[in-house]
Amino acid sequence: MKSTQTFTVKLVKRAMLLVVVALSVTACSQLFSMKIVRYADKESYQASAQTLDSVDRAFYAALHLGDWVYQGSNTSFGEVRAFIKIPKSLDLAKEVQEQYLQQIICPSAENIDLWYQLKNIDLEIHIFTQNRNSTISATCINPYNSVNSQQV
Repeated sequence: MKSTQTFTVKLVKRAMLLVVVALSVTACSQLFSMKIVRYADKESYQASAQTLDSVDRAFYAALHLGDWVYQGSNTSFGEVRAFIKIPKSLDLAKEVQEQYLQQIICPSAENIDLWYQLKNIDLEIHIFTQNRNSTISATCINPYNSVNSQQV
């Protein structure tokens, strides 16, 4: 009787281990396939030189009369970073600064050509006083993507 119970316990443990392994493999394959689908069209996640020029024009035009100085942009996979040098730190909480950047500094929805070029690419604004390595940043909300996500 004892050997039957031992055999049953071992069998149950092995069955549970097999179920856990099967679930893990299924979850990993689903995550992997989601990433493949998301990045299948790699070019749509990479900003072109023309897109960077459009970002530069938008920020130069918006900031050319004030104390804030646009310092250019750079890109990596799935994002464009725009850098703005400010004369002194803003006396606001970090969250408030991020909201300010999103609502006031990000290009408006009327700049549809720019937003269309950035369709699958995040536009991040980084402000700094002295060094680009210590910035406050915010991701602009792309109205082109917002419209698409509401229709789905």
